[in-house]
Amino acid sequence: RLKLRESAGRIEIETAETTETVVDAQPLNSSSASRSAVECLIEKLRERPEGGHELLVEVPRHKRLLPGFGDAQVLIRVRGPHGLELDASSASANVLVTGRIGAAGVRTASGDVSIEDAEATEVKTASGNVALGHMRDATDVKTMSGDVIVREAGSATDVNTMSGDVRIRRAAAGVIQVRSMSGDLEAAIAPGATLYVDATSASGSVSSELPVSNFVPGGPADVDLRATSMSGDILVTRAPEVAEVA
Repeated sequence: RLKLRESAGRIEIETAETTETVVDAQPLNSSSASRSAVECLIEKLRERPEGGHELLVEVPRHKRLLPGFGDAQVLIRVRGPHGLELDASSASANVLVTGRIGAAGVRTASGDVSIEDAEATEVKTASGNVALGHMRDATDVKTMSGDVIVREAGSATDVNTMSGDVRIRRAAAGVIQVRSMSGDLEAAIAPGATLYVDATSASGSVSSELPVSNFVPGGPADVDLRATSMSGDILVTRAPEVAEVA
């Protein structure tokens, strides 16, 4: 498991066919705080009680010495094996994950989050945008004003936002619950997948490019979509034939 703690800057994680984990840190500006943060970077490897190891990478906090001087800005790059678990927390750092990881937990106040391929995923952010690729299992996203894009939904997807827009680009199976106050919601259903939809918007429009009726077919649907908004629009569309969508 990779445990990252950083206040501000950028976190880049890449997985590959390797058994090694390599960490690199660089200052993102020429300030003394950024250079000092890199020099004082904390790296600790410890065994986990349930087996395996946990690598802690932490940028220590630096108090501001003079008004106008920001916090340290540090770029952390990590290259590790496919399937590593991620636990990342930051105030404003952007988090970019490429490759295939296991369970992921990311918390940030204003940083953007991008994850290419993951198992169970939990993302919490106040104003950052969230872009998720191939999600293989449960996905839970909570944001205040950031937009959320899920390229391919997993077995269960739960997205809550206040004013951000939400777009599910492809759903072939599973339960999708999306709630917003003023953000628009869009979900694209894979060709051939049956759909049960319960969509409600208090003052926004609700529309579907797929034929819908009040008739409930026998047996559960492949996709169970529950979408609720106060003033945002809700749109249900058909996803392209190809699974990999841009």
